[in-house]
Amino acid sequence: MSLTNTPLADCNLSQPSTPVQSSLSATATASATDGHCPELADWNAYYQLLRAGQLENYCDRFVVVFNGNVVAAGDDPEQLRQQASEHLGVPGERLVIPFVDRNECNNVE
Repeated sequence: MSLTNTPLADCNLSQPSTPVQSSLSATATASATDGHCPELADWNAYYQLLRAGQLENYCDRFVVVFNGNVVAAGDDPEQLRQQASEHLGVPGERLVIPFVDRNECNNVE
């Protein structure tokens, strides 16, 4: 899934492109399911995806990670936050939106 500033209304967010729940650590999975810190679980999911080389299609772009999945990508993090927040029905602060640096994509361990 490669979405360059595509309005989320045109995106199929109900079918996440990159599921990672099965690869999360037990701690991250527990955090994601007990609701105490879902953002931490999403940061863990992001790093798991990055280390597994699954973010190469998103190099030099921002991604929205929600519930352990990449649900959107684009060049403007504020626009992504607003659109994803509205589409998913969650506060914008709940979303994890890291920049996928090309150097990190190429230096997968």
